[in-house]
Amino acid sequence: MPENIRTTSGAVKPDAKKNPQTIQAKKRKSISFAAVFSILLILLIAGAGAAVYFDLGGLKGAVVCALQTESPEPEETPVPTPDPQAAALSKLKKSLLDKEQALYLKEKDLKAKEEELGAKEEQIARREAAVAEAESAKSAAENAAAQAQAALIASAKIYEQMDPAKAAAAISGLKSVQQMADILTRMASDKAAKIMEQMKSTLATKILSQMVK
Repeated sequence: MPENIRTTSGAVKPDAKKNPQTIQAKKRKSISFAAVFSILLILLIAGAGAAVYFDLGGLKGAVVCALQTESPEPEETPVPTPDPQAAALSKLKKSLLDKEQALYLKEKDLKAKEEELGAKEEQIARREAAVAEAESAKSAAENAAAQAQAALIASAKIYEQMDPAKAAAAISGLKSVQQMADILTRMASDKAAKIMEQMKSTLATKILSQMVK
């Protein structure tokens, strides 16, 4: 015979095994409630998904807006503010470097031109020296020729004043026929003829041939 179970409050509770039908009814009721709740939850989720998919009542935009609102915005990286003074100093430095480079190039070009000018001046100086030397040599030659000419004229005048026989003997003693011809050429023709008459015919012929060249 089943025994009654006494509760903590002192009341007597009938044994569970005494009513198995009651227990099964409670289980069916609990299962039915859970199934209904699951079905309702599935329907609610499906309806919300359909509403978002078909954008019923602007729900899709609201959901997107809510998601965007809830999602944390990325932090913006602060843009460094340019320093005007540093920029001005950098610009000034670049300008100075450009000017220094331009000055270096100008100095290099000027140095090259100076070297070229120096080479030309040396060349001109050498040419001037050569010209001066040539002019000096020419002048010396002209002076020598003038002196020789003056000496021949003076000798011719002396021989003109001499006796033709003595003059012929003196002229015949000169070193070359050319020198004899040069002296006789600078005499008066009549006096030169008289002197040549006093010379040997062979020598007179040579002198005459030299005089007509």
